[in-house]
Amino acid sequence: MMTTHNQDKHRDKKLSDQAIEWFVRLNSGETREIDTKYFDSWLATSDAHRMAFERVESIWQEMDSLKTIPFPELDKALACWEAGDLSGKKRRSIRLFSSFRLQLAMAAISLLIVAGTWFLNSFRAVTTSYQTAPGEQKTITLTDSSTIEINTNTTITVKMSTRARKVILSRGEAFFTVSYEEKRPFEVTAGCGTIRVLGTHFNVYKKQERVMVSVIEGSVQVSTKVNYGFTSEIQNRVLTKSQQLSYMQGGKMSPVEAINIKQVTAWREGKLIFDEMPLAGVIREVNRYRTGQIRIADSRLKDLKVSGIFRSNDLDSILRALEQIFPVKARRISDRLIILEHVGGS
Repeated sequence: MMTTHNQDKHRDKKLSDQAIEWFVRLNSGETREIDTKYFDSWLATSDAHRMAFERVESIWQEMDSLKTIPFPELDKALACWEAGDLSGKKRRSIRLFSSFRLQLAMAAISLLIVAGTWFLNSFRAVTTSYQTAPGEQKTITLTDSSTIEINTNTTITVKMSTRARKVILSRGEAFFTVSYEEKRPFEVTAGCGTIRVLGTHFNVYKKQERVMVSVIEGSVQVSTKVNYGFTSEIQNRVLTKSQQLSYMQGGKMSPVEAINIKQVTAWREGKLIFDEMPLAGVIREVNRYRTGQIRIADSRLKDLKVSGIFRSNDLDSILRALEQIFPVKARRISDRLIILEHVGGS
């Protein structure tokens, strides 16, 4: 008779096998539309299904750091997956993802999970999360003496291990001062992209679906995964001093452009610098530093161009300046809500 513990273990193993099979199918390059529909249905069955799939994805993403470790079984598993053939013999042309290839890839992934989990536990990263409230800023010093200056309303997670230094920027903005270590790369993940440090000072700003990367000193490599339906490709670009690019959630990068360093890093000195910025953009920036919200009630105001230097700890000065320069009235509805209204002629 199977005990409750054994039943749970059997269920977890079955779920893990299903997750591995779906991962293999979706990355085979031969996915059909019906496969995607069935996968979405499987994934939505329960949180357990979603967590099982995310675990397979997470371990697979860690394989880049494990590839350099001399471990025969791990190398063998990676070779199986990348080549899709254990025998070394020429494969026959198969119309769809065959049962043999599926079982082979699943076996390779299963081996990777066992070997990868062992290594990940051996090199377990120390993970720490940091968060700032609206209007708050802080500076943290990492164990390698690198520093991260965290701007208002920002959340980051730092993972430090003997083999890698990783930061996840979930929202907001941070400035990084990092020393180059050849054997322990420093990477920042924001949205669908990764910034790999080549020895530098740089700024990363994640706002909604857009991420902006600005280099103040040195250089970084920015990598994103661009999806084209059932296919995808990795894009890489290197940024050097005084250069900036941005990318959206889909991974597409903007052209590289020159930046005003003082303007990009003004927040580190408690300043907000605007140069012919539309009022709608100014209000979005100001709202990052407030616990409440400022809203524009009249669409005629949104495109008004604003220039000036303001203190981030005296946001009311911006409202006073707007009222003096433009046909604008700031009406305080409550402690947490201010409405900007158009005044004067139509």
